[in-house]
Amino acid sequence: MKTFDFFYSIDGYPELCNADPSALLSDRGLSYGHGLFETINYNNSSFPLKHRHLSRMCKDAAELSINTNEKKLDGYLSKFHDILVHHKLTEGVVKIILSAGSGGRGYQNPENISPNVIFRYSPSPA
Repeated sequence: MKTFDFFYSIDGYPELCNADPSALLSDRGLSYGHGLFETINYNNSSFPLKHRHLSRMCKDAAELSINTNEKKLDGYLSKFHDILVHHKLTEGVVKIILSAGSGGRGYQNPENISPNVIFRYSPSPA
């Protein structure tokens, strides 16, 4: 999805219109700050140091009881990369937000956490 100079995606898919709005609005990352993010440089249509970012994200996610793995994140990032290439974008910044997803109430973790991975592209700062 394109909004001004930004592109968004959830789990690497561009079809945000298929996302359940109530699930998005009840996301634990939005409601309780239960999540984390990494900002990755996008240069010459590639992500330098990508694996360092994804590895750190997985390590930090485990500290927050958010179950993910580098292979899954890399797959989602690859899908998002396809969107950027389709729009002929070669330079910029990609923010990866990993949230605990929807579920539970209050600060106690729900029994099953189903994380959301949100990608946001923006042009490089001037």
